[in-house]
Amino acid sequence: MTERKQMKQQLDEELTGIVFTQHESILRQLNSRSKQEKVKRFLNKEITLPVLPVMAIMACFFVGASIDLISFYQIETNELIEVQGNIVWSDLFQERVRGQ
Repeated sequence: MTERKQMKQQLDEELTGIVFTQHESILRQLNSRSKQEKVKRFLNKEITLPVLPVMAIMACFFVGASIDLISFYQIETNELIEVQGNIVWSDLFQERVRGQ
């Protein structure tokens, strides 16, 4: 223990000329107890997101959304056909044929 005290005393002697200017604000941040300061600290955190997984998720989202839009706005492939001299839509003709 004496060796430890000697090291601390030597360190204190060497660092007497060095003054830390932000000492008060750092201690305030470390000992913050109010909800407002806790929320402020939480919102001030830096977030790191890996680019590749985020881009993959966004691509999946856009592909899924575009598939839904394509199916929603899909143009029906009706054709005009001639039946006994009349021109009718193929889907209407098929419905009538199935109904009979």
